[in-house]
Amino acid sequence: LESGGRWGFEWEAEDVAKQYELRVGEYGVSRKEAMLASERTIEEAVNERFNEDLERWESMSMRPEEIVNAGYPMGIMRQFMPNVPIIIRQKVLSKSRKKHGLTAREMHGLPGAMANPIFVFKSNEETVSVLTTLKSDSGENLFVAVELGKDLKLGGRTMEVNDILTIHGRETENVI
Repeated sequence: LESGGRWGFEWEAEDVAKQYELRVGEYGVSRKEAMLASERTIEEAVNERFNEDLERWESMSMRPEEIVNAGYPMGIMRQFMPNVPIIIRQKVLSKSRKKHGLTAREMHGLPGAMANPIFVFKSNEETVSVLTTLKSDSGENLFVAVELGKDLKLGGRTMEVNDILTIHGRETENVI
């Protein structure tokens, strides 16, 4: 049949409907939408792995030399941090628990919260401070200080990392 005939029109209508259903062609996801969706998927995977590591730490299942990996800078944090792993040493988590009363559950989702913070400021040339949307059980927002591009000896080799120095609750009025 020729294009424009009765069957041609029905085929085209079916094709347009299928493009719409599959979100391809003229109804496809824009490059920006695809990148955002991809980043959300990566953020979810990083958060999931991070949360599992936190639970291992809290249950004392981690070896003493292990670190908690918070992925690479995501979202707006790419503007503030070098593109190297973000890590938390167990001693920092222990300090957050002992001194500031935080539990692993309260820190769940920290990498994603850092990617979409309330605000970020440079404390000095080597450190950024991040106020996140995560809340402690006492209602304070979680505040994170990160040393940027630190050379850290891990497992016998030196590695450049963004090293989380502290995590604690802070009232938004008392951030600066």
